Amino acid sequence: MKKIILVLIFCLTCSVVFAQGDLTGTWDTRKHDTIVKIYEKDGQYFGKIISSDHPEVEIGKQVIKDFKQEDDEWKGKLYVLKQKKWFDAKMEIKKDKLKITISVGFFNKTIAWKKFKY
Repeated sequence: MKKIILVLIFCLTCSVVFAQGDLTGTWDTRKHDTIVKIYEKDGQYFGKIISSDHPEVEIGKQVIKDFKQEDDEWKGKLYVLKQKKWFDAKMEIKKDKLKITISVGFFNKTIAWKKFKY
């Protein structure tokens, strides 16, 4: 469960403006075979868990919301399962990797998701 939470605790920093279409798609969190689908709706981006091998992960659970590009950064909210609340987050896309960073108090955690290929 801790690994899933770390995957979901993320914030992305972006130094280059990326095309909005790059964020959409299916992403492998690289923990417990958890896959998140990111989609666009009304100019904002959202993400839901679509599969996982972890028995405590709720399939269909929204874990990303309200992401939009502000200046040269993707900013939005990330749901942290362990704490059961939303945190501000940033994202950065580099090729087929999605770098995610979240700040909680004095702590920052950065993880990388990989574009999922069927």
